Amino acid sequence: LTKEPRGEEQAQANVILKEQLVNAKTTALRLRALWALHSNEGLNQPDLLALLKDHDEHLRAWAIQLLCEKKKPSASALKEFVRLAREDGSPIVRRYIASAMDRTPVPQRTPVLAALLTHAEDADDPNLPYLYWYATEPVVAANKTAAIQLLAKTKIPIIRQNITRRMATGK
Repeated sequence: LTKEPRGEEQAQANVILKEQLVNAKTTALRLRALWALHSNEGLNQPDLLALLKDHDEHLRAWAIQLLCEKKKPSASALKEFVRLAREDGSPIVRRYIASAMDRTPVPQRTPVLAALLTHAEDADDPNLPYLYWYATEPVVAANKTAAIQLLAKTKIPIIRQNITRRMATGK
């Protein structure tokens, strides 16, 4: 058995991993560095927030995942999620944002969902409308004002139909 690195060794390993996270030539190597850093608590919130602006959609997606791991994303993270939901062209990133909403307190979801639901191009995706609805339904159930706001914003017909049906039945 190998001895787990501690103290100075751990710090040196984190430096090497952070360098790999930034400089590795492939997504796979960068993701491995990200996961290794995360597993040994070598990342902090500013590191993950910075990754939300990375050129690689997979790194942005995993940063979302890790920022929501404890089910209480910070106000800074939520602000970035709104920006990504509105501006990011990657359906992978939008899928991770939608999934992250299930790990976000219901009252904090509305601004992010309002931005996600404007992507009419996602209407024909086999997964995104379902993920959007799973994240949206608890908001509709809990807050009729938010439900009306989301209904007005959505460009996805099935979401519009589901919001309307959920509001009409009250169940």
